[in-house]
Amino acid sequence: MAQENTSDKSVSEISNVIDFGKIFRNYLHHWWWFVISLILCCGLAFIYVKKKNPVYLVKGLMMVNQEEDGGVNKSGSITAMLGGIIGGGGSSSNPENEMMKMTSQTNLSDVVNTLHLQYNYWSVDGILRKKIWLYPNTPIAINIPQSILDTISVATKFHIRREKGEKDFTIRVDQDGNKLYEKTFTRFPYTAKTPYGSFTLTLTDSYNPQEALDLYALAASTPSAVEGLRERLAVTYLSKKADAIQIDLEDVCIKRGEDVINTIMRLYNDRRARDRYDHNKATLDFLNDRLLSLYNEIDEQDTKVEQFKRENRIVDAEAEASYIFTRMGSIDEQYAQAKTRLATYDLFLDMLTNPRTRNEQIPFTAADLSMSESYGRFMTNYNDLINQRIELEMTAKPGARSLDVLNQRIDALRETIINSLRREQTNQKLALEQLEKEQRQRDSRIGGMPAMEHRLLSFERDRVVKNQIYAYLLQKREETQISLSQQEPVGKIIDPAYPESKPVAPKKMLILAVAFLMGLIVPAALIQTRAFATSNKAKASTIA
Repeated sequence: MAQENTSDKSVSEISNVIDFGKIFRNYLHHWWWFVISLILCCGLAFIYVKKKNPVYLVKGLMMVNQEEDGGVNKSGSITAMLGGIIGGGGSSSNPENEMMKMTSQTNLSDVVNTLHLQYNYWSVDGILRKKIWLYPNTPIAINIPQSILDTISVATKFHIRREKGEKDFTIRVDQDGNKLYEKTFTRFPYTAKTPYGSFTLTLTDSYNPQEALDLYALAASTPSAVEGLRERLAVTYLSKKADAIQIDLEDVCIKRGEDVINTIMRLYNDRRARDRYDHNKATLDFLNDRLLSLYNEIDEQDTKVEQFKRENRIVDAEAEASYIFTRMGSIDEQYAQAKTRLATYDLFLDMLTNPRTRNEQIPFTAADLSMSESYGRFMTNYNDLINQRIELEMTAKPGARSLDVLNQRIDALRETIINSLRREQTNQKLALEQLEKEQRQRDSRIGGMPAMEHRLLSFERDRVVKNQIYAYLLQKREETQISLSQQEPVGKIIDPAYPESKPVAPKKMLILAVAFLMGLIVPAALIQTRAFATSNKAKASTIA
């Protein structure tokens, strides 16, 4: 019994040794299997390469950060603070934000609608020939109403034929592999009514009545066309130290790829130009209103000064005011600063409550206004929320819940800032009252100063403050008008769309190499499977 077990173990060990020579001889015995497999696999690969249209990579390059409105001066001066409030500052754009704008649903939908990318036209000349893409010179154009084009869920395929010398056209419409419509007609424009809506065929300038026609077309919905475009599109910035954005697109039609990239850059520039115009127009309207109000205040102040000088027979008011300013010292300087700061608060509060500028960013810090750090955090959070809303408006649909929630947060934070600002106004008024009290105490110590000098001092002080603000607003209005008249695009196109010389797909040598390997692997696997089955069958017979 032990001898039989030892014998069976030896046989098992011998059977477990792989006989590569036997396997190779078996392969040679079935050599014709390899020949047939290589012919089939390489033939299919050749047919695929022969029919597959080459895919080209089209590129474009744009510089997104250009000088716009100028930055906010951070010197801390009153003029700089006013400039920040009025102008809003012109900080550089973040390249990643600009990339999001370029690839947003809104921008890509505009590109699709502008170039009619919902439609693809081609013809086929022979069974093994590649598709001949007819963009943009299709002989027949298909027009589907936009309301239907935006809602269809399945792509619709059209096949339009006319034999040479014939007058009749034949059209067939398929949807999801099922025939939807088939008719013969002779005249254009032709309107066909289907269960899923009507479409119209029109002849274009590229139509040649002397030639036969065999045209294919595929119509997809706008969202589907946008999704297909997004899959083939790549937008990247070249370096963190550069503001250049590169746009890459893979397409079988070079002309279409060039048009898509150039249109993306053009629509991006148009949208940025409209945003810049709207911002400058709102700023200009605000400046005009404020200048008119200040002009009336200054004119009223000048009238009071003139009346006062006439009543008190003052000839050289500037000399007398200069003497008084010299005697005022540091208290007068503090008073002027407090008065100007209060005017700045009024101007800032007007900006936050004005419908045309209330949604602009706050371009300065609380330190510039000598306010607390907590107020500065409010302004920083407010600017962050404004940035989030700008980015969300590029991607979210109108009326989106997330946009409404963000607007509510912005309104609530703006109300908090306004309330804090009003408290600061109250505190500043109290400080002014204290300074005036100190002035009265000092004036009582000066002695002998005529009462008219006190009155004249008040007039001159108010006029200096208003004239300083008025002069700056005039300068800012001129700068805004210049910006409003600028025609140069915000994004500078460095390289218009251009294709690479060699296609990126299909990779012919790789496909043929894979087909050759498959031609060897498939018959080898079949032979080994067959041999294994035969061996198992023989073992089963032996055991039986």
